[in-house]
Amino acid sequence: MRGRPSHYTADIADRILTEMTRDRPLGAICRDPGMPPVRTVYQWIRDDREGFAARYRACRQAAGAKTGRPTTYSPERAEHIAGHSSWGQRLRDDTRTLIEQSGMYENFCPVTGRGVGGDDFSWTAAMWLHWAADQTRQP
Repeated sequence: MRGRPSHYTADIADRILTEMTRDRPLGAICRDPGMPPVRTVYQWIRDDREGFAARYRACRQAAGAKTGRPTTYSPERAEHIAGHSSWGQRLRDDTRTLIEQSGMYENFCPVTGRGVGGDDFSWTAAMWLHWAADQTRQP
């Protein structure tokens, strides 16, 4: 293949989204070898190739809002205290599933669930241990 790819492939789309979850700007990702030009990715978004537009927006939102594990821990506790225990339980269950599937990563891709960032992150381990302690205290 000569030049840069312009045809949509699921593999390239997944690579772009994974890199976005690592806080890399789209322009930088598209300068990597084997990646399409930015204008091509924007065309995939406009055409919504295989649902790429929604996946791209989800990664942008997650990457923009990502502030680390304390943010996950705090809403779980606050929602429980404020009387929204089902939200806190869902957050706990979803995060527990991600940890079981991917490990003690710093963050998880909102599209694939794949762990990204540090793979032995202490906040993740602290949450896991806190939740395990909570379970042992329940009747």
